[in-house]
Amino acid sequence: MLTDLIVFFTELALSVMSKASSNSSLIAYYEVIQANSYTDIAMLALAVYEYTITVGREIQLVWKRPKTGSVWLFLATRYLMILSFVPQIIPVASSGLPC
Repeated sequence: MLTDLIVFFTELALSVMSKASSNSSLIAYYEVIQANSYTDIAMLALAVYEYTITVGREIQLVWKRPKTGSVWLFLATRYLMILSFVPQIIPVASSGLPC
């Protein structure tokens, strides 16, 4: 009888500890996801800021010139980078996770 009680409480303690470790690993997983989300949004904000402060010079130096290969390469690298953020940011905005 006493042995059964000890076994019962030992199994109960082990199950509680395993749930606690799975909860802590789940929390750590969501913390990593949240940190990645913050990093993605910060990078996008920095890129938009940089584009905003340099758009005047870009219009003067790029848009008013004849379109050569180097101009097209510049435009592709500049604006495809912003488009590359879209698939990363959309899941953050629609995930329902708190910010």
